Amino acid sequence: AGERLYTAGMIDKQTHVVALDMNGKVLWRKLNGPSWEASREQQWAVAHAGSRGTPAVDEDTVYHMADMGSVRAFDARTGEVKWHVDLLRVFEGERPKTG
Repeated sequence: AGERLYTAGMIDKQTHVVALDMNGKVLWRKLNGPSWEASREQQWAVAHAGSRGTPAVDEDTVYHMADMGSVRAFDARTGEVKWHVDLLRVFEGERPKTG
């Protein structure tokens, strides 16, 4: 979008949104909350930890929902957070069992 690539991934058990130029250079990287991890009762799922959602871009805004319910809107150029909602907290949700 706009000569940039946007993606998300897990770094140190945290979900990050990353903007890259067309040569792969990181333009910005911003935190979007903790990444899902298997609980002690879910040892079978340890290999499935990590980011789930793909960023969506609309004009000058990048939207991303992390696997633990953190939704953020980022400025596409700078990565500055425009707004944030923690869906689990706001809607009193439970921790996802399968990420």
